[in-house]
Amino acid sequence: MVVASGIIIVILMAILVPAVTVVIYLVFYRRKINKRLAEGNLGGKPMMSPIAFFTRTFICVTAVAFVIIVNLIFALSPNTKGRNDGFAGTRTLAIKALPDFYLEDSPFEGYTPGADIKGYDKYEMTDGLVTFYYYKIRGNMQGVLPRLMICPVCDTFDEYPMVSFRAKFDGGFNELGASGSSDNGALYAVDCDGYEGDLIFNVYYFTPNQEDMVNAPGQLYDETFQDKAEIFGTFNIDLRYPEPEE
Repeated sequence: MVVASGIIIVILMAILVPAVTVVIYLVFYRRKINKRLAEGNLGGKPMMSPIAFFTRTFICVTAVAFVIIVNLIFALSPNTKGRNDGFAGTRTLAIKALPDFYLEDSPFEGYTPGADIKGYDKYEMTDGLVTFYYYKIRGNMQGVLPRLMICPVCDTFDEYPMVSFRAKFDGGFNELGASGSSDNGALYAVDCDGYEGDLIFNVYYFTPNQEDMVNAPGQLYDETFQDKAEIFGTFNIDLRYPEPEE
């Protein structure tokens, strides 16, 4: 809708601008001709006719409009590159931590780490001291609920000052990163309908003896900070859709 509206506006401008410009030029053209006739000066440099002026103006404005329309399409349309080249048809690409209070009055209310989620198939993998429960949306719920849910859990310590995560969507030549913090055993919703590529999800656990470092004034939770975590785990999943059966 946004792209279509932008294209219509550009086309209207491409028609309006030459028309207004020619009207202005026609007034100037007639005044110049009348002045020459009044002065009897018929040997001056010939002026461009209104038709020739309109043609040149229309060509220039049309060329500019074409460039603007092409840029609008690329800037505002969903990316529609192929399976091995970028984000195929992606409209939204995001990952969000969902603490307990986010789950209230939602399909995920009452979730506990490792429990089943209606509408999803549950899987499990372990990396080091971190267990990842992950849930893939079933076909009948695609487009309604997030495509993927992830729940990382580490039971080595009873409490953690902070759990930090870093995710990277890697689809062909395009990459998109996300980062943030949440609680141990929190759910992460991955909104990536139409995306075909890899998701690399890293989670970092800052143990109680790192509490002073975590709470240091002005601490920036960037990649350098995350790499100081005592415990971390990595979850990698291929989010390419299966080829349709013939």
